[in-house]
Amino acid sequence: MSWSKPKTSIISSEDLEDSAKIESSKEEINPQEEEERLKDIYLFRSGRIPPYRQMFYQFKDLQNEEAQSLIRKSFNGSTCDEKSGWFLPGTDQKLRDLLTESLNVHIANENQTDLKEEEERGKRGGSDEEALSDEFEDEEEDPIISEMKFLHNSSSDEEEDEEDKA
Repeated sequence: MSWSKPKTSIISSEDLEDSAKIESSKEEINPQEEEERLKDIYLFRSGRIPPYRQMFYQFKDLQNEEAQSLIRKSFNGSTCDEKSGWFLPGTDQKLRDLLTESLNVHIANENQTDLKEEEERGKRGGSDEEALSDEFEDEEEDPIISEMKFLHNSSSDEEEDEEDKA
C-alpha cells in the first residue's frame, strides 16, 4: 500500500472566475469587496485574515512591511543554496514567525473590539445577565449533574473507609 502525500491542487484564474460568477448570482456583492476577497486568496496583507488555515505564499506576495524588510535584508545574491535559494538559511522560518505574530495581533485586536461591543450592549440592557443566571440555576437542578456529584462523593467516602481500615 502506498502512503504518498496527496497531490497539491492547482488553482487557475478560470476557477476563480467561475466561483465568482456562481457567488455573484446568489447575491449582489460590491465589486470592490469581491476584488479584495480574490486578492486575499494569494496575497498576505496586514490586517486581513487568510481565507484558509494553511496557505502557501511566494515571498513577493507578502504585503507586510516587516516581512518585506526581512526579505531584503536576507537576500544573498552571491550563492544559491539548494534549500533556501538566494536567501540566508532560516529566512523562511523567520517569515513564518513574523506572519503568525501579525495574525495573532490582528485577531487579539478583533477580539478586544468584540468584547467592548458586548460590554456596551450589556450595559444598555441587563436582560442578558438575567438570562445567564437563569441558565446556571437550571444546570444546578439538572439530575445528571447532581448524580455526578453524588457519585463523586461516594467515591471519596469509599476512599475514607479504606483509609480507616488501614
